[in-house]
Amino acid sequence: MCWPYQLECTDVVAITRLLMKRGAEIHELNTVRKHLSEIQGGQLARLAHPATVVGLIFSDVPGDDISMVASGPTVLDTTTVADAERVLKKYDVIKECNLGECNLKETPKDPSLFSHVHNELVVTNKVALKAMQAKARVLGYRSSIFSARVDGEAKNVGELLAKLPKKGQVIIAGGETTVTVTHPGKGGRNLEVALGALKTVHEDGLVLSFASDGIDNTPIAGGLADQTTKERAARLGFDSETFLEKNQSYDFFLKTKSHIRTGVTGVNVSDLMISMRAK
Repeated sequence: MCWPYQLECTDVVAITRLLMKRGAEIHELNTVRKHLSEIQGGQLARLAHPATVVGLIFSDVPGDDISMVASGPTVLDTTTVADAERVLKKYDVIKECNLGECNLKETPKDPSLFSHVHNELVVTNKVALKAMQAKARVLGYRSSIFSARVDGEAKNVGELLAKLPKKGQVIIAGGETTVTVTHPGKGGRNLEVALGALKTVHEDGLVLSFASDGIDNTPIAGGLADQTTKERAARLGFDSETFLEKNQSYDFFLKTKSHIRTGVTGVNVSDLMISMRAK
Protein backbone atom coordinates (compact mmCIF):
# COMPACT_ATOMS: atom_id res chain seq x y z
CA MET A 1 0.00 0.00 0.00
CA CYS A 2 2.00 2.96 -1.25
CA TRP A 3 0.26 6.32 -1.05
CA PRO A 4 2.95 8.55 0.38
CA TYR A 5 2.30 11.98 1.82
CA GLN A 6 3.82 14.54 -0.60
CA LEU A 7 6.46 12.01 -1.68
CA GLU A 8 6.98 9.43 -4.42
CA CYS A 9 6.82 5.70 -3.63
CA THR A 10 10.47 5.49 -4.67
CA ASP A 11 11.37 8.03 -1.97
CA VAL A 12 9.69 5.94 0.72
CA VAL A 13 11.47 2.82 -0.56
CA ALA A 14 14.83 4.63 -0.45
CA ILE A 15 14.27 5.82 3.13
CA THR A 16 13.15 2.36 4.24
CA ARG A 17 16.13 0.62 2.62
CA LEU A 18 18.57 3.01 4.24
CA LEU A 19 17.01 2.40 7.67
CA MET A 20 17.18 -1.37 7.14
CA LYS A 21 20.79 -1.16 5.97
CA ARG A 22 21.71 0.66 9.17
CA GLY A 23 20.05 -1.90 11.43
CA ALA A 24 16.64 -0.42 12.23
CA GLU A 25 14.21 -3.02 13.60
CA ILE A 26 10.64 -3.50 12.39
CA HIS A 27 8.93 -1.31 15.02
CA GLU A 28 11.27 1.57 14.16
CA LEU A 29 10.78 1.07 10.42
CA ASN A 30 7.01 1.05 10.72
CA THR A 31 6.99 4.10 12.99
CA VAL A 32 8.64 6.06 10.19
CA ARG A 33 6.44 4.51 7.49
CA LYS A 34 3.27 5.58 9.31
CA HIS A 35 4.29 9.22 9.17
CA LEU A 36 5.21 9.13 5.47
CA SER A 37 1.86 7.71 4.39
CA GLU A 38 -1.73 8.66 3.56
CA ILE A 39 -2.84 5.05 4.25
CA GLN A 40 -0.86 3.66 7.17
CA GLY A 41 -1.03 4.66 10.83
CA GLY A 42 -4.84 4.56 10.89
CA GLN A 43 -5.22 6.69 7.77
CA LEU A 44 -7.23 4.02 5.92
CA ALA A 45 -9.76 3.92 8.76
CA ARG A 46 -10.00 7.72 8.62
CA LEU A 47 -10.67 7.63 4.88
CA ALA A 48 -13.32 4.91 5.30
CA HIS A 49 -15.12 6.57 8.23
CA PRO A 50 -18.04 6.24 8.99
CA ALA A 51 -18.25 2.98 7.02
CA THR A 52 -17.81 -0.31 8.87
CA VAL A 53 -14.30 -1.69 8.39
CA VAL A 54 -13.19 -5.25 9.14
CA GLY A 55 -9.45 -5.91 9.26
CA LEU A 56 -8.23 -9.52 9.02
CA ILE A 57 -4.62 -9.35 10.15
CA PHE A 58 -1.74 -11.73 9.37
CA SER A 59 1.02 -10.62 11.72
CA ASP A 60 4.64 -10.49 10.60
CA VAL A 61 5.64 -8.31 13.56
CA PRO A 62 7.17 -9.89 16.68
CA GLY A 63 4.81 -9.35 19.60
CA ASP A 64 1.78 -9.00 17.29
CA ASP A 65 1.12 -5.33 18.02
CA ILE A 66 -1.59 -4.80 15.38
CA SER A 67 -0.82 -1.08 15.19
CA MET A 68 2.56 -2.10 13.74
CA VAL A 69 1.46 -4.87 11.34
CA ALA A 70 1.57 -3.34 7.83
CA SER A 71 2.05 -0.09 9.77
CA GLY A 72 -1.52 -0.32 11.08
CA PRO A 73 -3.75 1.14 8.33
CA THR A 74 -6.94 0.46 10.34
CA VAL A 75 -5.58 0.86 13.89
CA LEU A 76 -5.39 3.94 16.11
CA ASP A 77 -1.72 4.95 16.17
CA THR A 78 0.08 5.90 19.38
CA THR A 79 3.31 7.07 17.72
CA THR A 80 3.96 10.68 16.76
CA VAL A 81 5.94 12.66 14.22
CA ALA A 82 8.49 13.23 17.00
CA ASP A 83 8.92 9.44 17.34
CA ALA A 84 9.57 9.14 13.60
CA GLU A 85 12.05 12.01 13.75
CA ARG A 86 13.94 10.28 16.56
CA VAL A 87 14.29 7.09 14.47
CA LEU A 88 15.54 9.06 11.45
CA LYS A 89 18.07 10.86 13.63
CA LYS A 90 19.17 7.68 15.43
CA TYR A 91 20.20 6.06 12.14
CA ASP A 92 21.55 9.28 10.64
CA VAL A 93 19.03 9.28 7.81
CA ILE A 94 18.43 13.01 8.22
CA LYS A 95 21.43 13.75 5.99
CA GLU A 96 19.85 11.84 3.10
CA CYS A 97 16.30 13.04 3.88
CA ASN A 98 16.01 16.24 5.87
CA LEU A 99 12.76 16.65 7.78
CA GLY A 100 11.48 19.42 5.53
CA GLU A 101 11.75 17.25 2.44
CA CYS A 102 10.45 14.12 4.18
CA ASN A 103 7.12 15.85 4.93
CA LEU A 104 6.36 13.76 8.00
CA LYS A 105 2.63 13.73 8.73
CA GLU A 106 0.82 13.24 12.03
CA THR A 107 -1.50 10.24 12.16
CA PRO A 108 -5.17 10.55 13.24
CA LYS A 109 -5.64 10.45 17.02
CA ASP A 110 -9.43 10.86 17.28
CA PRO A 111 -10.85 7.58 18.68
CA SER A 112 -14.24 8.26 17.05
CA LEU A 113 -12.69 7.63 13.63
CA PHE A 114 -12.17 4.01 14.70
CA SER A 115 -15.59 3.40 16.26
CA HIS A 116 -16.74 1.29 13.28
CA VAL A 117 -13.47 -0.63 12.87
CA HIS A 118 -13.20 -4.30 13.83
CA ASN A 119 -9.67 -5.75 13.68
CA GLU A 120 -9.13 -9.50 14.00
CA LEU A 121 -5.71 -11.10 14.43
CA VAL A 122 -5.97 -14.22 12.26
CA VAL A 123 -2.48 -15.74 11.89
CA THR A 124 0.73 -15.06 13.82
CA ASN A 125 4.28 -16.29 14.07
CA LYS A 126 3.36 -18.19 17.23
CA VAL A 127 0.69 -20.17 15.34
CA ALA A 128 3.39 -21.31 12.90
CA LEU A 129 5.80 -22.16 15.73
CA LYS A 130 3.20 -24.31 17.50
CA ALA A 131 2.53 -26.22 14.27
CA MET A 132 6.29 -26.80 13.85
CA GLN A 133 6.57 -27.96 17.45
CA ALA A 134 3.71 -30.43 16.99
CA LYS A 135 5.34 -31.86 13.86
CA ALA A 136 8.69 -32.27 15.63
CA ARG A 137 6.99 -34.26 18.38
CA VAL A 138 5.26 -36.49 15.82
CA LEU A 139 8.73 -37.21 14.42
CA GLY A 140 9.90 -38.28 17.87
CA TYR A 141 11.88 -35.21 18.96
CA ARG A 142 11.67 -33.34 22.22
CA SER A 143 10.74 -29.85 21.12
CA SER A 144 10.32 -26.45 22.70
CA ILE A 145 9.62 -22.92 21.54
CA PHE A 146 12.51 -20.63 22.47
CA SER A 147 10.74 -17.37 21.57
CA ALA A 148 8.38 -15.83 19.04
CA ARG A 149 10.09 -12.46 19.50
CA VAL A 150 13.69 -13.13 18.52
CA ASP A 151 15.53 -9.96 17.56
CA GLY A 152 19.07 -8.60 17.55
CA GLU A 153 21.97 -8.89 15.11
CA ALA A 154 21.28 -11.89 12.88
CA LYS A 155 24.73 -13.50 13.02
CA ASN A 156 24.74 -13.35 16.83
CA VAL A 157 21.29 -14.92 16.99
CA GLY A 158 22.49 -17.78 14.79
CA GLU A 159 25.56 -18.36 16.93
CA LEU A 160 23.36 -18.54 20.06
CA LEU A 161 20.67 -20.79 18.55
CA ALA A 162 23.26 -23.33 17.39
CA LYS A 163 24.41 -23.87 20.99
CA LEU A 164 20.99 -24.48 22.53
CA PRO A 165 19.74 -27.97 21.65
CA LYS A 166 20.69 -31.16 23.45
CA LYS A 167 20.71 -34.55 21.72
CA GLY A 168 17.33 -35.42 20.25
CA GLN A 169 16.00 -31.93 20.89
CA VAL A 170 14.47 -29.37 18.52
CA ILE A 171 14.50 -25.69 19.47
CA ILE A 172 12.02 -23.60 17.48
CA ALA A 173 12.06 -19.81 17.29
CA GLY A 174 10.57 -16.94 15.35
CA GLY A 175 10.86 -13.19 15.06
CA GLU A 176 12.81 -10.69 13.03
CA THR A 177 16.53 -10.08 13.39
CA THR A 178 18.50 -7.22 11.89
CA VAL A 179 21.63 -7.00 9.77
CA THR A 180 24.01 -4.07 10.00
CA VAL A 181 25.32 -3.81 6.45
CA THR A 182 28.95 -2.69 6.24
CA HIS A 183 29.81 -3.96 2.73
CA PRO A 184 27.87 -4.05 -0.57
CA GLY A 185 27.23 -7.80 -0.41
CA LYS A 186 23.99 -9.64 -1.10
CA GLY A 187 22.03 -11.52 1.54
CA GLY A 188 19.24 -11.41 4.08
CA ARG A 189 18.44 -11.77 7.78
CA ASN A 190 17.85 -15.50 7.66
CA LEU A 191 20.94 -16.19 5.59
CA GLU A 192 23.05 -14.30 8.13
CA VAL A 193 21.43 -16.23 11.00
CA ALA A 194 22.42 -19.50 9.31
CA LEU A 195 25.90 -18.24 8.44
CA GLY A 196 26.47 -17.09 12.02
CA ALA A 197 25.34 -20.51 13.27
CA LEU A 198 28.15 -22.29 11.40
CA LYS A 199 30.58 -21.05 14.04
CA THR A 200 28.95 -23.01 16.88
CA VAL A 201 26.72 -25.67 15.33
CA HIS A 202 27.20 -29.15 16.85
CA GLU A 203 28.64 -31.96 14.72
CA ASP A 204 25.29 -33.73 14.90
CA GLY A 205 23.27 -30.54 14.71
CA LEU A 206 21.78 -28.15 12.22
CA VAL A 207 20.33 -24.67 12.18
CA LEU A 208 17.76 -23.63 9.62
CA SER A 209 16.43 -20.10 9.27
CA PHE A 210 14.00 -18.93 6.62
CA ALA A 211 11.51 -16.21 5.73
CA SER A 212 7.92 -17.44 5.90
CA ASP A 213 7.05 -15.50 2.74
CA GLY A 214 9.85 -17.25 0.83
CA ILE A 215 11.86 -14.07 0.19
CA ASP A 216 14.85 -13.27 2.39
CA ASN A 217 15.83 -10.05 0.60
CA THR A 218 16.90 -12.41 -2.22
CA PRO A 219 15.18 -14.98 -4.47
CA ILE A 220 15.72 -17.62 -1.76
CA ALA A 221 14.00 -18.06 1.60
CA GLY A 222 16.99 -18.79 3.83
CA GLY A 223 19.82 -21.17 4.61
CA LEU A 224 20.77 -24.36 6.44
CA ALA A 225 23.92 -24.69 8.54
CA ASP A 226 25.30 -28.14 9.43
CA GLN A 227 28.43 -30.24 9.01
CA THR A 228 27.65 -30.85 5.34
CA THR A 229 27.56 -27.10 4.79
CA LYS A 230 30.93 -26.80 6.52
CA GLU A 231 32.43 -29.58 4.39
CA ARG A 232 31.19 -28.05 1.15
CA ALA A 233 32.54 -24.66 2.20
CA ALA A 234 35.93 -26.19 3.00
CA ARG A 235 36.12 -27.83 -0.44
CA LEU A 236 35.43 -24.46 -2.04
CA GLY A 237 37.97 -22.70 0.17
CA PHE A 238 35.26 -20.57 1.78
CA ASP A 239 35.70 -18.97 5.19
CA SER A 240 32.31 -18.25 6.75
CA GLU A 241 33.64 -15.38 8.86
CA THR A 242 34.91 -13.60 5.74
CA PHE A 243 31.55 -13.98 4.04
CA LEU A 244 29.82 -12.61 7.15
CA GLU A 245 32.18 -9.65 7.30
CA LYS A 246 31.44 -8.82 3.65
CA ASN A 247 27.67 -9.41 3.99
CA GLN A 248 27.84 -12.07 1.26
CA SER A 249 25.58 -14.70 2.79
CA TYR A 250 23.62 -15.20 -0.45
CA ASP A 251 26.69 -16.27 -2.44
CA PHE A 252 27.87 -18.52 0.39
CA PHE A 253 24.68 -20.55 0.64
CA LEU A 254 24.00 -20.62 -3.08
CA LYS A 255 27.48 -21.96 -3.88
CA THR A 256 27.49 -24.48 -1.02
CA LYS A 257 24.01 -25.60 -2.14
CA SER A 258 22.76 -25.12 1.42
CA HIS A 259 20.07 -22.59 0.55
CA ILE A 260 16.31 -22.99 0.93
CA ARG A 261 14.16 -22.10 -2.04
CA THR A 262 10.39 -22.22 -1.57
CA GLY A 263 9.17 -19.64 -4.02
CA VAL A 264 6.70 -17.00 -2.90
CA THR A 265 4.44 -18.58 -0.26
CA GLY A 266 1.79 -15.87 -0.16
CA VAL A 267 1.88 -15.73 3.66
CA ASN A 268 4.14 -13.66 5.88
CA VAL A 269 4.32 -14.40 9.61
CA SER A 270 7.90 -13.17 10.00
CA ASP A 271 10.97 -15.44 10.15
CA LEU A 272 11.12 -19.06 11.34
CA MET A 273 14.16 -20.79 12.85
CA ILE A 274 14.99 -24.36 13.83
CA SER A 275 18.01 -25.54 15.81
CA MET A 276 18.25 -29.27 16.46
CA ARG A 277 20.50 -32.25 17.15
CA ALA A 278 20.20 -35.87 16.07
CA LYS A 279 18.63 -38.42 18.44
